[in-house]
This record gives sequence, C-alpha cells and structure tokens, in this order.
Amino acid sequence: MVISIPIAPKVFFSSDKWTIVSLLAYLLFYSFLFYSVMVQITQKKEVSESVIYGSLSGFLLLLVLATFSFLLLDLSIMDSFLHISGDSIPSKYQQFSYYSLITLTTIGYGDITPVSEQARLLAGFWGVVSQFYMVAIVGIIISKYTSK
Repeated sequence: MVISIPIAPKVFFSSDKWTIVSLLAYLLFYSFLFYSVMVQITQKKEVSESVIYGSLSGFLLLLVLATFSFLLLDLSIMDSFLHISGDSIPSKYQQFSYYSLITLTTIGYGDITPVSEQARLLAGFWGVVSQFYMVAIVGIIISKYTSK
C-alpha cells in the first residue's frame, strides 16, 4: 500500500478517509524504517561512517514521522495549527515539514503555532522525542568510541 500511494494519489487522496488511511500507512512504514536504523546503529561495535550516517538518517526519519503526524492531526481536527495555508496535501506537507524541522531542533520561530490542545501536546511530544534521540545517539557514539 505504501508503494502504491505515490502512484495513485487521486485514488488515495480523493477523500478524507483514504487520506487518513494513507497517512497511517506512511507512519507505520517510516516507524519500521526508524526501528531498523536504530537496531543497526546499536549493534555496531565501534563508531564508523555507517553509525554516523545512520544517526543522521534516524533524525531525518523522525522528521518525516513528525511531519506525517502533524499532517494527520491537521486533517483529523481542523484548524489545529495557526498560519497553515492551502487546502492541498502537498502544500500542507511542505509547511509541516518546515514546522517539524523547527520543532525537532527546538528552534521554535513561532510563525506556525499549535492552537488545539492535541496539537500542543503533539508538538511537545516531538520536541521531547527529538531531545531524547539526540542524547541517546550522543551517548551511543561516545560509548562506542571510548570502548575502542
């Protein structure tokens, strides 16, 4: 299903129901990829290029997961975010990608703001997850480097 979504966007994004199902499929798929990357990072015995690239890939996968979760929330609860414009999925995806990056890096410019309680909780969740990820990855890399 995940592979077919880009091929047939008119079918999957024709109704809110199919859009939500498609976004949930994306979340599941990218969650599996994130899990796989984390397993590969933690199983390496020493720091190498693959650990560094895997760490970067893990953060980028978190960014994608946050983007899809914000998009899913916005479709489920209208007007959850202030200053999100446009009605099309690609337009909102681009804006939520930016918002996810700003949230996960804890920059927080404030140009897009969560308005609903669910949106504020989701933004807080992703902020905490990203900080935990950074601390865990730095710890893994340092422990692998010092054990050598």
